[in-house]
Amino acid sequence: MKQAFLRFISIFKRSKKSVCSICCQIYPDKQLTLVDEYAFCPQDLKLYNKLNWTAFLCVKSSPEEPENSVSIYKQQKKLITKNIPSFIKVDYQQNKNKIISTFTLFIPTNMIQKAFPAKFANK
Repeated sequence: MKQAFLRFISIFKRSKKSVCSICCQIYPDKQLTLVDEYAFCPQDLKLYNKLNWTAFLCVKSSPEEPENSVSIYKQQKKLITKNIPSFIKVDYQQNKNKIISTFTLFIPTNMIQKAFPAKFANK
């Protein structure tokens, strides 16, 4: 898994391209702006600065359980199809000899109900 990730990252280093943290589209590095460790295309940079963001979903993953992180990326793709902006923050912690990754999905506060209507049904 780690080797595959490093190969994936090396493609971007050679090609001088990166992914926007919100729309997940690939752009030349020159078109992206880094803010708070996230890369944004020009349109999504405006959204990031304008909207109030709420941490909505959080999962933990480890080298022994890497599939845990896949669910949060699938959730972000679903949100993209609904035209709901989101981004994922990744934090790393070392716990003894194990690295734990925490993935947090952020969405605009005013779009939580639109993003997850089932959670608000019958309330």
